[in-house]
Amino acid sequence: TKAKNELSDSEERYRSLIELAPYGVITTDLMGNINLLNSEFYKITGYSQEEIRPGIHFTKLPTLKLVDTPRYIKIFKDILSGKALSNFEFPWRHADGSLHFGEVSASFVKRGKKIVGMECYLSDITERKNAEEVKEFTASLYRNLAEISVGDIKEKAQLAASLLSKIIGAKRVSVMLSPFSNTLHIMGATKDLWQKTRKNINKADPKKSYPIANYVYKHGEKIVINSREDVKKFNKEHDNFKLALKRKGPGTFVSIPFISKCIAIKGKVMGVLNCSGKDKFTEQDIKMINTFIEVFAAEVKDEMSFEKETRLRKN
Repeated sequence: TKAKNELSDSEERYRSLIELAPYGVITTDLMGNINLLNSEFYKITGYSQEEIRPGIHFTKLPTLKLVDTPRYIKIFKDILSGKALSNFEFPWRHADGSLHFGEVSASFVKRGKKIVGMECYLSDITERKNAEEVKEFTASLYRNLAEISVGDIKEKAQLAASLLSKIIGAKRVSVMLSPFSNTLHIMGATKDLWQKTRKNINKADPKKSYPIANYVYKHGEKIVINSREDVKKFNKEHDNFKLALKRKGPGTFVSIPFISKCIAIKGKVMGVLNCSGKDKFTEQDIKMINTFIEVFAAEVKDEMSFEKETRLRKN
């Protein structure tokens, strides 16, 4: 009757407010079953209403990692019992497969004085988290490189390559430098792969030794290969190179992901950074690599100045 109509009107107004919210909203019952998701939630996550429907348990959301399920169940129970903060940050997966970071603010849904569920407000804080990560990586590079004496550029290169390898998850990272002569010195995080290897950049046959690195060194172009299409495009544009495809499964081929980025000082190419051994390089990986280049180019410049001063003193 009148009370039911008022309740229905109240719920309709509530749904309208949720739908108009400028952030993603999920409401659940006390068991964690989803009652409502607003349009902004679908916009943020990239999923459609057909892919995520009300009625499923929140732990079944495809945005969440299965391995983190016990943690989220504990947080849910702790918030309901008043034992946990209602605001927290967490990693989640976008519909395109990329890793994002979110911030959730949770509060109770009440009917009168009775708690009947929970509502969660989701904000995508990926850009902020990525910027913080780049800032921390930059500080870590400067701090660690400062502990190595001036004059030992090889040790600095190996340390820096190791730090970059860990932060972006690439198995093979090498720094190839030629700041003091025509010889290309190769130093990497994977010592068994790059141990004391030297190639003369002008004499090396690009078809037999480090063809991509040689090309990047000579022409100053950045090359990013993340897919079979990238390989086809590169092979078409550069007849001298034929990149091997790595078989990932029956009938499925992808290229070996490879990034070459020039370490340049005042426009002059001083070397090449090579990264490989990862399924795909993300935009955040590229930002980390650009940060590495900026910091390490400054180190190379300092080393060149040091060597020049040392030479002058001897003369």
